[in-house]
Amino acid sequence: MSEYPMLHLLSQWGKLIAVAMALAIAGAGIWVAASGGSFLWAVAAVGAAAVGYGLMLSYVELVKLIMDMLLPK
Repeated sequence: MSEYPMLHLLSQWGKLIAVAMALAIAGAGIWVAASGGSFLWAVAAVGAAAVGYGLMLSYVELVKLIMDMLLPK
């Protein structure tokens, strides 16, 4: 599978990457809100983090499906 390094990376570490992205988005929004921005930045960032997490998990599952069906074993 060395021909497809990104597929291997996403299939192995995809869930951890999704969590890290969601935490980074939520943390950035909370930091902006705490540093003088509006409280709405934190709410919007947490919502965007939840949506991004769900999208990233669905992408990881799609990559796993592609690997299972199309790549030779």
